Amino acid sequence: MSAKLADIGLDIVAMLTMGATQAPAAGHGAIKGSAGIRLQEKKSTTPWKLRALFLISATIVAAILVSAPPADAGQRTVRAYTTDNDQGGYLHAIITWERIGNTNTYKGSVQGRYEDVEADGYCVVAFRTGSGGKNWYRLGPTACPKGKSQSFDYQYGKAKKAGVQVCRWNNKLQKEANCSGFK
Repeated sequence: MSAKLADIGLDIVAMLTMGATQAPAAGHGAIKGSAGIRLQEKKSTTPWKLRALFLISATIVAAILVSAPPADAGQRTVRAYTTDNDQGGYLHAIITWERIGNTNTYKGSVQGRYEDVEADGYCVVAFRTGSGGKNWYRLGPTACPKGKSQSFDYQYGKAKKAGVQVCRWNNKLQKEANCSGFK
């Protein structure tokens, strides 16, 4: 799109700097006047300066129009299942965020529920990411047996990203397994 703008701009600049009423003929350095007489192009050092200025301006305008600003606020829905064969755990969450001032950090909430959907001897638990995305924090107690669910509503105040995942939980080993991965 910027190439088309540049071509149109060059034609306009050529007409203005050459003092003509018509666009230059393709492949010619001369333009026709109103009587059809070929006029010689004026030799000047200013047309290239104007063309360069126009090209820079057109590029800046095109970049502004094409680039989208980052979202200052929003929400997304997450649905996730554990990765075991029977997908024994399910999570449904809504994550909201709002930019804090001009920083690259956000505040918001993580709300939803996780459920044990399979009678496989495992419970289900959900985790959220920490402010850097590396640490995991439990969103609540385990959900078991099959059919039991746990709701959560977590508010965060300073984070670069927010994510959740659901895992099967082995009560004997006190360890997670088959996690969905953070979403």
